[in-house]
Amino acid sequence: MDIRIFNQNDVERGQVVILGFFDCLHKGHLKLIGEAKEIAARAQTGCALMTFKNNPFAVLRKNDKPIYTFAERCDKLVELGIESVIAIDFDRAFMSLNKSEFEMLLEKWSPEAIVCGYDFSYGCDRGSVEDLAAFCRRKGILLRVVGEVAQDGERVSSSRIRRCLADGDMTQSYRLLGEFYRIKGEVCGGRRVGRKLGFPTVNLVGSDKQLPKAGVYGGLVEIDGTVYAVAVNIGAKPTFGDLSESVEGYILGYSGELYGQSVTLGLAERIRDVVKFDDFELLKAQLARDTAYIAAQSARWRAMSDVNQSRT
Repeated sequence: MDIRIFNQNDVERGQVVILGFFDCLHKGHLKLIGEAKEIAARAQTGCALMTFKNNPFAVLRKNDKPIYTFAERCDKLVELGIESVIAIDFDRAFMSLNKSEFEMLLEKWSPEAIVCGYDFSYGCDRGSVEDLAAFCRRKGILLRVVGEVAQDGERVSSSRIRRCLADGDMTQSYRLLGEFYRIKGEVCGGRRVGRKLGFPTVNLVGSDKQLPKAGVYGGLVEIDGTVYAVAVNIGAKPTFGDLSESVEGYILGYSGELYGQSVTLGLAERIRDVVKFDDFELLKAQLARDTAYIAAQSARWRAMSDVNQSRT
């Protein structure tokens, strides 16, 4: 299924509109989407999720970055059965909308219903859920407000996931996201040093998103319907004198050519820090230990991935 992407001035009418920031799609967001799909099924219509196409933090001059890129969010929404995205350009004009002007935009979309979280706010004058409820009553629009979703006694939030990524805690990020943290990128040409060591890697073109703490990770990648285990290096490659930040992966058991294609890596576990080795033989020995561990864990990771897919 391909997702339909609308801009804010060209939205199909009569859909169930899901409002929020959505810089990733965590368990709290999944609750919103589930509620919206139930309403849409009863009304025999579709769902449209509003999200930002660009990086709002850059416009706000903040150091944070989205947890998932727009493309990664769209991929996840397709998996969740969402038909449409309302892609907002977060710019100075959008930032300057007050709550009445945002409500005029909603009215233009003519939604069947609106679904949002309990803490949703809108407009430069910070319209509240109560303001939105009053607007919906005036316009005869069904509003469903979804309460807090907690994990381990604490609210599920993007800021909490950011802390997990900063710590390299992929176990907890999995629990909050409901899936392995994903990195999608186009495979680009590298220096092919890994191939000479017997560990050919795919190098991903960087994107403007929050990456986990630098280190070596194990995870999964699906290529042409087959799931492979993958070892992923995030950060520098000091043994080769390369201190630039990058993402590269060695796909266990795969020998095909992927240059120019997009792949999505799912990170299941941080294995170790990035280390500078005194010689290539020491690095090769460590890579062999890394990949042996990843191969041993891959069946468990596949089972975890299968469980979450069955819930979507």
